[in-house]
Amino acid sequence: CQAVATTFGAGCTGSAGPVTLMADSLPWLGSTMASTAAGMASQSLALHAVGGTSAVAALPFGAPGCSLLVAPLFTELLVPQNGTVQVPLTIPSATVLIGAEVFSQVIGLELSQSFALTQTTSTNALQLTIGSF
Repeated sequence: CQAVATTFGAGCTGSAGPVTLMADSLPWLGSTMASTAAGMASQSLALHAVGGTSAVAALPFGAPGCSLLVAPLFTELLVPQNGTVQVPLTIPSATVLIGAEVFSQVIGLELSQSFALTQTTSTNALQLTIGSF
């Protein structure tokens, strides 16, 4: 089964510009897939959402056009550096996952100087098909 990573949906624009998510590697069974979210605000945190289905929902404190595109099963908090954040996704070596679809998206949490949430942003999402050699 071939590993596949495709983009869907649109990211929005935050205080640092358009926010995007791009796959740097493919989702192979037993590996750690890498992707990069760009356009993150200098004072922000990133919430990586991973789910088994897609969704469309408005984000609380969302900038215009920002939507949650993934129905999260779990999330992880990441810290951007220089406007980007590296997004690892560890894929277990469980053969039941071969051919499974997984959805991934990054939500930007833009913060004020006093660390109060000022707005949320969102990247496009990735639709991943887990492959095996």
